[in-house]
Amino acid sequence: MDVVISVDTGSECLSDMQCNDGNPCTIDFCNDDFECGYVDDLSCECADNSDCNDQNSCTNNLCVDNSCEFPPNGMCACQDDVDCQDSDACTDDSCVAGACHNDQRANCACVQHQDCDDNDPCAEDRCVNNVCSTRPVCDSYQRCEPLSATEFYCVIPRVCGDANPEETCDDGNGCTLDVCSGGECEYVPLADCVRCVNDVDCRVNDAFCSTESATRLLVNSGRCVTGACEILSVECRDGGCVDDGDDHCENTECADVDDCNDGNACSQDSCVGGYCRNAVVDGCIECNVDGDCPLGDLCSDDGAAIVRYAGRCDQHQCAFGRQENCAFGCEAGACREFGECLSDFDCVSDDNCVLGDCVSGQCEWTRYPDCRTCDNDWDCDADEAFCSETVPNVRWHVAGSCEEGFCTLSSESCPSGCAAGACATQSVACATNEDCPGLMMCLSNGTCGHSDDYIVCTVDCNHGQYENFNAYIWWGFNEDTGRSNQQMFEPGEKFVLPYTELCYWQPVYPTFDMNCRNLDNNMWDHGYQAVVNCNYDFSLTRHPSGEQGKALFQVTSVLCN
Repeated sequence: MDVVISVDTGSECLSDMQCNDGNPCTIDFCNDDFECGYVDDLSCECADNSDCNDQNSCTNNLCVDNSCEFPPNGMCACQDDVDCQDSDACTDDSCVAGACHNDQRANCACVQHQDCDDNDPCAEDRCVNNVCSTRPVCDSYQRCEPLSATEFYCVIPRVCGDANPEETCDDGNGCTLDVCSGGECEYVPLADCVRCVNDVDCRVNDAFCSTESATRLLVNSGRCVTGACEILSVECRDGGCVDDGDDHCENTECADVDDCNDGNACSQDSCVGGYCRNAVVDGCIECNVDGDCPLGDLCSDDGAAIVRYAGRCDQHQCAFGRQENCAFGCEAGACREFGECLSDFDCVSDDNCVLGDCVSGQCEWTRYPDCRTCDNDWDCDADEAFCSETVPNVRWHVAGSCEEGFCTLSSESCPSGCAAGACATQSVACATNEDCPGLMMCLSNGTCGHSDDYIVCTVDCNHGQYENFNAYIWWGFNEDTGRSNQQMFEPGEKFVLPYTELCYWQPVYPTFDMNCRNLDNNMWDHGYQAVVNCNYDFSLTRHPSGEQGKALFQVTSVLCN
């Protein structure tokens, strides 16, 4: 905007105040010839609402204190693409003409690697740019041999037979059958086999049902023979073997416990209701001589304790000296310290709203936003409501019921934003500040809202105990009187103070003084005991002795220029 100075020679003046032309966007002055002059105020952006237009149908065009503002008008669900995020990686989220569109992206098959799992242990499945891809787990010169749905091993194809008579095809794996077929070595997995490197690998004292027959299999007393643990087989009569975590023979008839001896010293044999039960004793190691029992510390099967065996065989069971609980799991015979981990399973938090990840051997925890944990329905206060931590225009209501450790929630859209657990009031017309709810003020456009240039407060001097108390507020400085500005407010009445005057008190934070006065006896009460609510946070300081109980309120969240 060009600067133009005009002089009205017909207007005489003695001071600048006599040259007011009614235009808020000009600077009015009285020149040396005692004539009025006017210059455009470059800091003035607008004179009225018609000067402001952001070409956006979702906002109101307002001129507030000669500056354009464009608050949402509540007529649109969104203003930009960010408002339409649905947390689905397979949708394109956009805001078109104030409405959200979440269009499914073509050829989007996955969001995370688990979405691509095809249960092939010989293939590594990955999700890259929402497309599944698969690559072999073994190198190109190797062959993958599956052992189970999740286990595999890689072998180098070997030429055998007449072409290479010296090749034996031994892969060192005791749980495969090594054969030479068609001039090339093949390795056939053996059913019901437990692979091992040494005897310690076979001290699991486990029981499992055979994959080929109605037989209950027991890992024997810690012997590893040619890469495979010795297995004791127990035939299950009638009903067969039940693979239910207890791994017992079902419907094996018995008259007494003697009929249920499975030959394993580490199982608890019993005859219940005429049928045998053979429960494996947790942490037990079967033995024949003392040499079968290890010395030192070993982790138990579930990783929850350390067991130190004494190296003594007592009635075919290894005796142990102590057992210790490990709060954060066990590794290599020792308890792990807090925060140490091998996988994400080691980083489970007691707080259901916290997700633990194992990163470089240390647990890292991230809290789920907008989450409430609970033990029962009483923990979920149905009257509670809170603003979303991630979406500014969503308000959550606690539904009053606890499901799987989480309070059930329902959401509410707040087109004008959410603050302090409540949706902002939308476009309330007003003439004075008292027409506005809460701590809103009546803006120059005739609607209720908050302005960054004012502090709005209410005060209650007597906590409702007396009728005739009022609050006196001091702020700024009056050049005509040489004193601070002063005004009286009735209990509960809103008072509005501008920053430009509040910043008189302190160079950093807006401040104001207040005190309470009993109008019945014209006595000053203690202002620092009053209840004051403002639209910004503040700290309260009692004045030194002699200041009639005044209180100094310092707004801690807004800085003065």
